Amino acid sequence: MRDSSVLVVESSCLLGRNNASGEPKYRRFRSGADIRIVSAIIDMVWDSTVTLFLLEGNYDIHAPLGFGLSEKEMERIDYLIWPYTTEPVGYFSGSRTARYVEPWMQAKIDPVENWRKISKAVPKQIEYHHSLESTDFDSGSNFTLWDAAIPGARYVTRALAASSVRSRGLTLAPYQALDRSLRLGTASISALSGRVGDSFRFNLRRLNMRQLMRHSRSVYVCGGGSEYFVRKFLEVPALGLPMFGYPVEALPRLGFCEGEHFVPTLPEEFGELLWKHLSAPHSQMNAMAQRSQMLVKRLHTSNTRARNLLELISVAKDDAFRKAVFVRGSVVPID
Repeated sequence: MRDSSVLVVESSCLLGRNNASGEPKYRRFRSGADIRIVSAIIDMVWDSTVTLFLLEGNYDIHAPLGFGLSEKEMERIDYLIWPYTTEPVGYFSGSRTARYVEPWMQAKIDPVENWRKISKAVPKQIEYHHSLESTDFDSGSNFTLWDAAIPGARYVTRALAASSVRSRGLTLAPYQALDRSLRLGTASISALSGRVGDSFRFNLRRLNMRQLMRHSRSVYVCGGGSEYFVRKFLEVPALGLPMFGYPVEALPRLGFCEGEHFVPTLPEEFGELLWKHLSAPHSQMNAMAQRSQMLVKRLHTSNTRARNLLELISVAKDDAFRKAVFVRGSVVPID
């Protein structure tokens, strides 16, 4: 640290603090890690005088920043690397219908107010979205069982999309039922095996999601009423599957063109739109899926993200910008 001019701290390192809050169990430190040593290292980070970047790549705006950073710690951060360089859509704004609101998502922290608080404390920000490893890429199966899959937590938007599929007489992969069975059926493994058990449960549920998608003819993706850019916007194309999705704000800047890489749709209109596309030549949907997979391979791997950050860090040392956003393969300073 003394020999460096910049420190980049990935937020899960902060789980080693004695009072970390809100952390997912499957991201805990390995058994045997000395918490006192980890905490001492984190203290060295806050006490350093070099330019400090905090990387919050996998972050939901309805959670505390950095697993519960104090106000003093937030003020110490020079640059925040995260997905929300622009204010998220407000819960009661005119651009969202009331039926998409998820009360549980603002039960503890209002996402918009949380964003404003964080942005005021750390105004220098770099846009950073999810990225993929080589193991995330595959090809869809020639053996399909369902017309559509709608993976992820049961947001209102996803429930509406599922209803629209059934209303057209189309088949839907049983993601919610199987995921709930896996989650409940393996609960004792987590309690008995600690971190190993948590990782096993997480990977088993992820495998279930991937297999259900691979054997479906299409996948619907959305980030719920908050219009998050979720990792599934990359995972679905990486599997070579046709993607229907809620047209969130980040998609065009991340290279996704409507009709070329995905089919934009509101959740309640998904079933009707899917029915029309399934009636068209199968080659059209396949071609769209292939273009989308190539796009993700080119722009959205972890190697690309690392290269983007390294390029920016050399500029940030001279205090040359306050905001930078992702634009078709590069992270570009805009302010």
